[in-house]
Amino acid sequence: MLGALLLQTVVVIFFFSPLSNFFPTLHLWIRIVIPALLLIGFAGGALNIKHLLLLGKVGGWCFLLYVLATTIPDPEYYWEHDLEIPGNQYVLLRALILWAVGLSILVCLRLLGKIRGVIDAD
Repeated sequence: MLGALLLQTVVVIFFFSPLSNFFPTLHLWIRIVIPALLLIGFAGGALNIKHLLLLGKVGGWCFLLYVLATTIPDPEYYWEHDLEIPGNQYVLLRALILWAVGLSILVCLRLLGKIRGVIDAD
């Protein structure tokens, strides 16, 4: 479970890296804060610290919220930079992949907390 969480965190870091074209207008603080919160959550899972796991969950929800708000970019961005507007299939596939990554991060954090005994089982 810890390996899956690490892999998903690395995927999010790749999405938010300055070299990635997934979020071209992303502010610098968002590029730093969300991956940092997810890494803190990973550390909380590895070290069995409930508060760090909670920060990881906050990072996962922030990632999902940001994906929800920015999945479909504004057409003006493409017109200003002379880029071709992507088709609907690309936008839908991108949204589904990013939502799947975000939800799987939250599920992994929850299961990791239950397995390690940090979070009470329901």
